Amino acid sequence: MAVVGDVVLYRLSDADILPYDQEWRGEDPDYLGTIMERPTLTQQYMAFVLHAREGGTCDLRVLLDGRNAEIWLRRVPEGTTGGTWAVRTEAAA
Repeated sequence: MAVVGDVVLYRLSDADILPYDQEWRGEDPDYLGTIMERPTLTQQYMAFVLHAREGGTCDLRVLLDGRNAEIWLRRVPEGTTGGTWAVRTEAAA
């Protein structure tokens, strides 16, 4: 279980990558590739736990690689699929 201030891993969901996917389609991918890494489904990113709730859900601030590179999420469940968070392990760190 995570507590406020922990750093966890967040796996991106379809909803998370949609705005970035649309941006990549609408702009020159060579240009975008110089300012950000293109997010892909289930890619893992570092996230700060802002609020830990009963039942294991957390509010997270997820840091992506690039401009406008953060996602704020509420009530994210723990798990191993897209749209979930997991405690970092030595192998994943």
